[in-house]
Amino acid sequence: MANDPVDLSDLFAERSLWDVYRQAKPFYRNRFNCITMVLGAALLGAFSAAHFVGLRRAAHVVDFSALFSAWSNAGLSYTGTILGFLLAGFAVLFAVFRPATVVALRQITRKGETLDELKLIFVSFVDVFVHYMAFLFWCVVYLIAGGQNGPFDLIGGYLSTLSPLVPSAITHLTFLAWGSWFLLLVLKLKSFIYNLYQVLLLGMADSLDS
Repeated sequence: MANDPVDLSDLFAERSLWDVYRQAKPFYRNRFNCITMVLGAALLGAFSAAHFVGLRRAAHVVDFSALFSAWSNAGLSYTGTILGFLLAGFAVLFAVFRPATVVALRQITRKGETLDELKLIFVSFVDVFVHYMAFLFWCVVYLIAGGQNGPFDLIGGYLSTLSPLVPSAITHLTFLAWGSWFLLLVLKLKSFIYNLYQVLLLGMADSLDS
């Protein structure tokens, strides 16, 4: 019946952003994202391993402290700007949907998906939010704790008393993880723009049909 109330209870089932994020599809479900991440991580890993192995005999070594400081500053600027763009895109989502469209999306579930189309749109948006917010948080943490004689520096000094290779290994692993995460954010932004494009098309088609 057209006047029957629509059950939206499952839209409010999650109690945190983490609960919503866990329902998002992993990035490797997209073949292009998977191949790009593997190639990017392989290049970063190869450079990191080569630098670590040849550290003692290298004529010029990477100043990771300065590099990470530059990355954290760039990350703050980049994620701060993109988060504003994401919020604007999320606002568009609410502007283009009529109640009838919301009801229709609740009744559509793609093959191979467990979530209906409306919930899938929300989850896809939140997935990008969580990644950018987490990356922003990490950049702030490094700016606070990663400076000279800061907490990270003191921890590295303590670990070097156990073995000189331990802080160096952690630094190179951080280089690999941080660089790969930066690449993942770019891929997430690509997917977000495509999802926003689909939402705008859906809203346009919906307005023409009304």
